[in-house]
Amino acid sequence: MEAIDVFNECHKINTYLFDNKEEKAREELIKLLDKMEKHSLQKDSFVNHLIRSVGLYPYMNIETSMWQDKIAYEAFKMDTGKEEKEVLHREQSYLLKQLLEKKNIAVSAPTSFGKSFVIDAFIKIKNPKNVMIIVPTVALMDETRRRIYKKFSSDYQIITTTNVVLKEKNIFIFPQERASSYFDKIISLDLLVIDEFYKASIEIENSERTSCLIRVITKFSEKAKQKYFLAPNITKMISTELTEDIEFIPLNFNTVFLEKIEVYKKIKKNRLEDKKENFIKIMEENLNKKNIIYAGTYREIKKVSEILLKNENFKDTENILNKFSEWLKSNYSLEWDLVKLASHKIGIHNGRIHRCLSQIQIKLFQEKNGLNHLITTSSIMEGINTSAENIILWCNKNGKPKLNHFSYKNLIGRAGRMFKYFIGNIYLLEEPAEDKEEELTIDFPQDFLFLESDMKNYDQPKDYGDLNIFKQKIQNDLSISLDSLIKKNIIHTENKELLNNIIEKIKSDHFAGLTFLNSNNSNDWRSLLYKIIKINTKVRWGKHSTFVDFVINLGKYSEYDLPNLLQKLQLSVEEFFELEKTLCHNLAPLCSDINELYKLINKSSSKNIDSFVGKISHAFLPKNVYVLEEYGLPRMISKNIEEHEIIELSNNNIDIQEIIAQFKNNKSNIFALYDENDFEQYILDHFYDGIETYKEQAKS
Repeated sequence: MEAIDVFNECHKINTYLFDNKEEKAREELIKLLDKMEKHSLQKDSFVNHLIRSVGLYPYMNIETSMWQDKIAYEAFKMDTGKEEKEVLHREQSYLLKQLLEKKNIAVSAPTSFGKSFVIDAFIKIKNPKNVMIIVPTVALMDETRRRIYKKFSSDYQIITTTNVVLKEKNIFIFPQERASSYFDKIISLDLLVIDEFYKASIEIENSERTSCLIRVITKFSEKAKQKYFLAPNITKMISTELTEDIEFIPLNFNTVFLEKIEVYKKIKKNRLEDKKENFIKIMEENLNKKNIIYAGTYREIKKVSEILLKNENFKDTENILNKFSEWLKSNYSLEWDLVKLASHKIGIHNGRIHRCLSQIQIKLFQEKNGLNHLITTSSIMEGINTSAENIILWCNKNGKPKLNHFSYKNLIGRAGRMFKYFIGNIYLLEEPAEDKEEELTIDFPQDFLFLESDMKNYDQPKDYGDLNIFKQKIQNDLSISLDSLIKKNIIHTENKELLNNIIEKIKSDHFAGLTFLNSNNSNDWRSLLYKIIKINTKVRWGKHSTFVDFVINLGKYSEYDLPNLLQKLQLSVEEFFELEKTLCHNLAPLCSDINELYKLINKSSSKNIDSFVGKISHAFLPKNVYVLEEYGLPRMISKNIEEHEIIELSNNNIDIQEIIAQFKNNKSNIFALYDENDFEQYILDHFYDGIETYKEQAKS
């Protein structure tokens, strides 16, 4: 190992500070700390003083610091809800100060910055009554819920599902779609948090989800005493009506250093073999390190998996991963690639696989003796709080389009993490997007369905006339205003063309016999399912006959035993995941909208498909079994718990809060279902980690 001269390194860093080059000084100091850790060198008082000078207080060693630095360290200790106080770095403390001064702020800071600590500290200090945290994905919702639950569930009701009766003090954690069901239920918010707020920008996201997020921002901004927006990699925020009361604070305060290795410059153009050779070399050099391999598409995940499985160096494994592999084999499919990959310390993260499996793999990836390599699509960029020592960019695609600069910066922000990896390495096997400054505008989309309640604090758009005509048509057709339709969360879509198309189809009796979807004989659903999916051409349904057959057969064979179900459906695991996701995320909200509009037009609540919508919303599983997968509990374990009559999970009338309480009361009985060496106990540990406070965990 190369020797280091700590004194000369410190002198160089001090010179940068003297020349007011703090960012450079911080980078060089992080590199020095990395070298010192590798050489097992103790931080002396001068190194601690430099750490204090660049604002990285958590990195200080209090035992070897000068008394002046010890005082500064203690001053930045903050109660964030944990048993012991945590030390904030300088810029975290600055943001907290802005919030405590009752300012509305939008913050852009690196992924490794630790923006969420500021939320926790604010809650602990201010003791607010209602806090809402809007996150982009269910995966990040569960991650946030786990952190918040451990710290604050003794004093607050933590709400992540719809239709929960509010208590005196509540913390709401939602993707934007779920937040809309609380428009009329919440009177006042002390703090509105929008995580990954760039998703409200039509330039970056531009989807129906963007419109939904903007409506959530407008509705809850009216009720919020304060706003705290968070995102990485934004250089400038253009002021609009929606953001004019928010101060934008860009912070280029890195707590780790990113080293980029431009491997693509050595690869001959379009030479796949050359690319493979370089990839294998990188992987062999980092065999026992934590690597996120960005593959970009499902096809490229398959290609990378095959390359790694052919390499002899990836065959050694740990006992926990053998158990994981065997569990996957028994509960999913012997033929699934992940069964082999897991026993080679390799995992897969994408948007298709069951949420509980994504969570389990992230946990295994964070374990010292768990997964070392994670092959991913863009799902890893959706705010998932995991990090790696190395990011390997195998492919510069994000599905079909190329990975844009913003997404690329978001991806490489996963490299390095405070207290784990001082330096994150970025291996680029393909050329990344061109570097550029990212300006952000949050404004009403051109096709936004402006409601009267949206616009009371904003100027009416110039083209409001056409929308008024459409709103009058809705009033005539449904005898209810468009404002009420959306405000009361009656419909999901905000696509004007789709909404009009559904109404016209219902009026023309296109859905005659809609209630056949309530039939217990799923073969009766076929013709109606074809009619429904043809209405929304923007959804990727795949081959229509394949999807319709899947829905019919899933309704017929609904069961927890996936290997048996896959055999009956004659599908691979990957095909099943994709079809089930389309069922719950696309067909269910579309059927719900048709159902609600059908009832309004036919002036009859008795003619409905409420039962069918409920079934497909939860993939034909009991509601609580489906929701528990968001909490990290696979459906197979839920089935076992119910079969042993420990908790009644098939009763849809019991809310999730009561179910969680029953899980706590029956912990020992549930663990007793499995032997100590079963992988199910590992899963249950992870599940209970997300529903218990620090004090409850200490007791057990």
